[in-house]
Amino acid sequence: TIKVKNKFPKDDTKYYCIAKDNHIYNFEFSKYVTIDVLNYKTGNFFLTFEEAKKNKEKIMKFLNSPERIELK
Repeated sequence: TIKVKNKFPKDDTKYYCIAKDNHIYNFEFSKYVTIDVLNYKTGNFFLTFEEAKKNKEKIMKFLNSPERIELK
């Protein structure tokens, strides 16, 4: 079960996410960009750099996990 903690972001909302290369990147959200929506839905979506940095280890563990996530 996926719990949504906050409302779906508006287009052009600036956010930070952690990439597989272990870097934190800043993007502008678009509901039409698949990676933006996936970042939001998987919790790899932070409104501040500090928040992204704080959660970096958790996200890297998730990204490096060999398990597949299936939508049901």
